[in-house]
Amino acid sequence: MAKNEDAREEVGADAQIGRNLATFRGERSQKYLAEKMRSRGWKWSQATVWAIEKGERPLKLAEAHDLVAVLNLFDVSRLLSGDAAAQVNAWTYQCSARSRDLIEAVKRMREAQINLTIALENLDSSGEPMTVGHYLSAESWLDKTTIETLVRQGTHAYWGIEPEADEDALERRTFSPDPDLELREFTPGEGYSAPYLQGLAQEINDYHAPVDDDE
Repeated sequence: MAKNEDAREEVGADAQIGRNLATFRGERSQKYLAEKMRSRGWKWSQATVWAIEKGERPLKLAEAHDLVAVLNLFDVSRLLSGDAAAQVNAWTYQCSARSRDLIEAVKRMREAQINLTIALENLDSSGEPMTVGHYLSAESWLDKTTIETLVRQGTHAYWGIEPEADEDALERRTFSPDPDLELREFTPGEGYSAPYLQGLAQEINDYHAPVDDDE
């Protein structure tokens, strides 16, 4: 009788581990997970992952330790948590991963803004005509569009909220100058271009400044 109960508990644990593995895997494919485990020396295939997730193939303890590392879990016990707890753990990981993506996107945006500023300076010093279209496009991305604005737009888009249009936004939307019209009086050193470049450069330097561990 005791043996039968132990067997049922073991089957139940395998099924729980399988459901949790599928939850933690998320959008990553079974093939991806199998490849990651093979890189750690395990002879896994997509069929292995499928069998474990279905509770038809027990997960070895040594495999579990490597699996936890691949899935970025805190420890092996997460694989044995209940369904609801597994969902919390899985979405906690997703929030962490998306925050890293957001940080990288901000860095790439800042880099693009710096390069746009440099390109604007180069255009002004090249002797080629500077047009209203060049000026307004650059001004839009360097002066009027901030990271906070983009985050707010993303939040509005997610919730389906129409952003409130202020008078300046409506004015900009209404004003459509000839993009080929030459802007003859433009001195980057006296406008936003050079100071903005200096500010962005300082921001990047501050961001990458070494952190004193003693602080």
